[in-house]
Amino acid sequence: MICSTVVILSVICTATGVLIAALGDFSFDLYGYCMALTSVFFQTMYLILVEKSGAEDGLSSVDLMFYNSILSLPFLFFLIIATGEFPHSLTVLSAKAASLMFGVILVISLVMGIVLNFTMFWCTIVNSALTTTIVGVLKGVGSTTLGFDLLGGVEVLALNVTGLVINTFGGLWYSIWMPQLLAAMPLYGCPNYLLLCPYMDASLIVGHHGHGTTTPP
Repeated sequence: MICSTVVILSVICTATGVLIAALGDFSFDLYGYCMALTSVFFQTMYLILVEKSGAEDGLSSVDLMFYNSILSLPFLFFLIIATGEFPHSLTVLSAKAASLMFGVILVISLVMGIVLNFTMFWCTIVNSALTTTIVGVLKGVGSTTLGFDLLGGVEVLALNVTGLVINTFGGLWYSIWMPQLLAAMPLYGCPNYLLLCPYMDASLIVGHHGHGTTTPP
């Protein structure tokens, strides 16, 4: 089974942008990068699990959110205890508990987290883990840009900007191309739910899209 060249190139472009942006990070922190890579690894694993569970077992986004939360809690508790964040978190929570603003922000954060996870699982079930990851890249570009402006504390260099631009281009390229790829799959006898299709080529999709059934070469 041969993957569309455009899909491969767009993913490579997205990953290259991340690497270039990382090269411009002169405030490198090994602990921070290790935690980030660990987060990426587990996110990749559970997105693949969500895709397979949703397709094979028929689980809904709400079901998957419930199981993901139950399975994640032991690891989360272990992590906050191992890093020493648990006592500090209790101290901050006790100090802020009487603040109305803190309560409002906490509730808003919880709701936003629930909505984010629900839509992420839904996107994975309807599309694929790869598509959810690429869409997440575009979301990450927006949050990173806002972080530069609102939070400060990080010197923005040419490499950072270049990496973000390349990263964004790869994400947009994939997002624009995938609907065309999925729409063209029936022309080659490929099921719509597949992201990889034999004999798929960009020129063939552009040339035959919307012109009836086409026999692959």
